[in-house]
Amino acid sequence: MLIVDLAGNHYEMGYQHGSKLIQYRPGLLRLIAEYRQMFALYPHDVLNRIIDEVTDLLLIYSPQTLDMLKGIADSFGVPLKDIFLIRIASYIEDRFSPSPKSQNQDGECTTWAISTQKSRQNRIILAKNRDFLILIKGLQVIFRCKTKGQLEYFSINSIGSCNVSSSGINAAGLAIADTRVPSLDAGLGLPRFSLMMHILENFSSVRETIDFLKSVPRMGGGNLIFADAKGNIGKAEVGFESVEITQKGLGYVVSTNHFEGPSIREKYRKKGEEEEKHSKYRYERVTQTLSNVSEGMDLDAAIKLMSHHGEKFAICRHSSITGSKETATISSTIFLPERRGFYHCEGFPCEEIFQWISF
Repeated sequence: MLIVDLAGNHYEMGYQHGSKLIQYRPGLLRLIAEYRQMFALYPHDVLNRIIDEVTDLLLIYSPQTLDMLKGIADSFGVPLKDIFLIRIASYIEDRFSPSPKSQNQDGECTTWAISTQKSRQNRIILAKNRDFLILIKGLQVIFRCKTKGQLEYFSINSIGSCNVSSSGINAAGLAIADTRVPSLDAGLGLPRFSLMMHILENFSSVRETIDFLKSVPRMGGGNLIFADAKGNIGKAEVGFESVEITQKGLGYVVSTNHFEGPSIREKYRKKGEEEEKHSKYRYERVTQTLSNVSEGMDLDAAIKLMSHHGEKFAICRHSSITGSKETATISSTIFLPERRGFYHCEGFPCEEIFQWISF
């Protein structure tokens, strides 16, 4: 398990990212090559225009994201455009839909959070299985980030990715995780990895998180789940124009790879019947399990849920380790906000050991 400390301003943290992990540059170059093949299907002038549009928005709402991207590109010695395109690949696909050319790989993650009044072990849990390209399995990293004047946080991330690209928790005990949703409601706004970074750097509560999400432009194309150390949990199904917010003091929330809320349900862009069935199966399986929990989830029960295999579909998704373009569960994380830490395993949660990490 790779844990790297980053400190300073956002450009400095981006530069440290590359300088401390320069031995992984060949793997990053292979990833860049994969994405270049994907983007070769799109008109270059349109891609350049999208980059310019997103750059202009970030200059206003998140110059920190641009600084970090530049630091990563400079330290690895790779074109900024390549790093940028990888980070906004899902947005580009949504912008081009329903073009048959737009077939970039999406993550198919499963996330949930639960808060109970009493528990045998852990009153509040937020969990995520990260399902993504097999190629990224060997490029996973956990960053411990210290930005001057802001909250320290852990970012579950990938080498070459900036901000918070999967999930994280800060020193105040606020945890957050995302899932990708192919969407018809995508536009110029902050991507989820920027939203999550700003949330972890600045806020300690679910209420503050919700207020922030309502106040800024959002790129859309996914869900966010969050939980704080006081026992509040929440969920945001995030679109460009629409955002469906759920907040609870007790209970549970679940997200997979489709939208559920009435104002955004029809914005889910179906990529295929099997993908939709799989997402709904995982959503319903987690919902069924959490609805039958009366006294909270202990760690063993949480790991068992994230390790679930059904006859046709699974929460822990296996695939060929040789197929770099295939997706599978590449890691699993169980956050405990009250304890300001998390259990993490790289690989399949049904096989690998979870290790404890905290501030």
